[in-house]
Amino acid sequence: MIDKRTKLQSSTLGNLILILSKHGIAPGDLHYLNWVKEKRDFFVHRFFQQGCWPGELVDNEIDATCRKLLYLKVIFARAGDRIWRIFERSDLMSCQNLGKDGVLMMNLDLFENEDDSGGG
Repeated sequence: MIDKRTKLQSSTLGNLILILSKHGIAPGDLHYLNWVKEKRDFFVHRFFQQGCWPGELVDNEIDATCRKLLYLKVIFARAGDRIWRIFERSDLMSCQNLGKDGVLMMNLDLFENEDDSGGG
């Protein structure tokens, strides 16, 4: 279990999407994950290279920058809710609906040895 966690934590988002693509993810779900990855890459690697630091913005740029950040916030919040459903549809996780209390997600293969599960 520790080896699986270490491997997962050392993987990039692109690597994880590539792994998921080999496990029966629906094309629409895979497209969505790649789209979210593009938005994440933009924010992490390029957003602040555009001079979007608070001290560098002039008055007319502040509103536009705030709108971009709110747009990205909504995308990432929605992705945080949707990714679990993608895992469930692909039979990678089990979902137990707890009603108004939320959802319990469980990785059914968590305790399997990688050699036994066909993983690498």
